[in-house]
Amino acid sequence: MSQPRSSLTLRAGAARVDITPAGPIWLGGYGHRTRPSQGVISELFVRALVLEAAPAEAGEPERSVILSVDQVGISRELSQTITARLVERFGVPRERVLLAFSHTHSGPVCDRGLEIVYPLDEAGWAVVERYGVFLVERIETAVAEALAALEPVELFFGESVAGFGVNRRRIRPGCAHFPAPVDHDVPVLQAVNAQGALKAIVYGYACHTTTLGLDQISADYAGFASEALEKAHPEATALYVAGCGADINPLPRGTVELARRYGAILAAAVEEAIASPRRVALKEAPAVAYEEIALGFEGIPTLEEWHAHAASENRFVQRWARLWLEKIGRGEEVPQQLPYPIQIWRFGDALTWVTLSAEVCVDYSLRLKSVLGRGKTWVSGYTHQISGGYIPSRRLVEEGGYEGGESGIYFSLPGRHYSPEIEENIVSAVERLAAL
Repeated sequence: MSQPRSSLTLRAGAARVDITPAGPIWLGGYGHRTRPSQGVISELFVRALVLEAAPAEAGEPERSVILSVDQVGISRELSQTITARLVERFGVPRERVLLAFSHTHSGPVCDRGLEIVYPLDEAGWAVVERYGVFLVERIETAVAEALAALEPVELFFGESVAGFGVNRRRIRPGCAHFPAPVDHDVPVLQAVNAQGALKAIVYGYACHTTTLGLDQISADYAGFASEALEKAHPEATALYVAGCGADINPLPRGTVELARRYGAILAAAVEEAIASPRRVALKEAPAVAYEEIALGFEGIPTLEEWHAHAASENRFVQRWARLWLEKIGRGEEVPQQLPYPIQIWRFGDALTWVTLSAEVCVDYSLRLKSVLGRGKTWVSGYTHQISGGYIPSRRLVEEGGYEGGESGIYFSLPGRHYSPEIEENIVSAVERLAAL
């Protein structure tokens, strides 16, 4: 882990760049859709925050980048393309790039990471691929604009709560008897300039961004929350970084009115944290660590089982099996493990921010806060890449169900579920990295 510097001048710059598609495009997150997007409810954005720590004496400044993208998530391949471009163009080390997604299910598909879910022909995939190129360019633009806006700031961290997230296993058939934990914390990082104005607000919540499932483009409740915060603080950029809400839904849901209401609730919680006398000043620039660990699969089908699945009446199982049979037919090996990114940002003893990739279930947030300290630990999911699908705790692996393993099909994972040791592997890696 690169070390924090306490004798420094800290500067920050933020920017917001529109990434709304110019025309119809297939929307991500759901398998029930039958047509491309039909108009726009709310615009989509990439928001960037650059932190620059310059030592009091001569020396090279150290830059860190936080990106909040109104997108369901991206593949490992596209994530690597984005981070490589940022490293090459701006010289920001990979470990200092935090690439986060709002996980809206009303944003465009931008790569083939979940290709078995979407019934696109080649013309449809060409639209998706063009949008992926556009997205990378717009992310670069956002970082460039944030760099151009650098100015001295102070950083503060605080927390509040919001209560509209509900563990969805409570309402799923056959699951109501299982434990249904939630994490209602709303962590908030704020950058305040020398004139006392808010320049950036980074905030999170552990809940799926799935109030809406229409055929219209929308950033859902997170977009409405950021819109409200930016209206209340005209000089500020509000970046939403989703929490560990893979098994949490907003309830009730289904209407634009509800999405706006949840956005207002979340924005109000952020405002409470901003104004709280209990907020903590962050006196040190972040020390960072980034590592990719290996997560093992179980239940990888035999060749005979792949062929049986390829004849399934379930179209998703059928596509999943045929995809892997094509790969096997080309001589590709079926991977036994998945590379899984973990990143730590540590602001001295005041805050440890853990960012975990893919769709992380709430047990991780609750456990890591207990291990690393409540009130000074922030745990985010949906960062870096969505490849890997749902990241269940041991409890969820043993309980099974969608989050416990069935969902792996939709992410084209070779195994039906992860090893039960997945939780210990991730938690032990986080503890080790946070202690460096």
